[in-house]
Amino acid sequence: MSNYKEITDRIKSRMMENGWNSNDAQNSFGHAEKDKLNYLMDLHATFSYWSSVYNENDLEELKKYKVPQSVIEFYQDYEPKGNIPVFGGIVLFELETIKEYNSSFTTDGYLIKYGVITIGNTIGGNLICIDLNQINDGEPRVIGVDSNITMYNDDEQRIEFMGGDYEEDVILLSYEVLKDNVPIIAKTFSEFLQNIASENPEYKSIEAKYF
Repeated sequence: MSNYKEITDRIKSRMMENGWNSNDAQNSFGHAEKDKLNYLMDLHATFSYWSSVYNENDLEELKKYKVPQSVIEFYQDYEPKGNIPVFGGIVLFELETIKEYNSSFTTDGYLIKYGVITIGNTIGGNLICIDLNQINDGEPRVIGVDSNITMYNDDEQRIEFMGGDYEEDVILLSYEVLKDNVPIIAKTFSEFLQNIASENPEYKSIEAKYF
């Protein structure tokens, strides 16, 4: 398992080098409240209740998804506090914001049905997500999703995919469509955090590189 303490300590050091108050930087990660940690530990119960998009029957598939223990342990001990802006204009969400974003009537909230969880965003408002369909070494991969890649069709009451190169007039959102049209930000969740901590040059211009 990754050394999350080492990773978060490096991020805090970078924050202070960039002008953050020492106390604010040191308190930027911390233990999660148990009830909020349950947002990730029981996805179906959380989002079938909170979602503005889907009802309980729509989210039956969420019962098959489980956030890996390695990710749970990060949020348990090192939850980002107050939605932290880090290297590359990336913002890491705290658990309450993860719940809110993945319940909203926007692209963020549309993805949860497919086991794709928004955990942050970029300075341009695009989404950073963990993909529970693709597990590598016990961890989900991290993908980027353009916040404008979907549209809710009020007349047809359906979610349509607006990206990609398709000949059809209407493409409905599905995981198969999504996975073929989004960039991979990191092969694993811990690699994503390591890249932030080490200020990987690919993340410096994340909007230009991935979106």
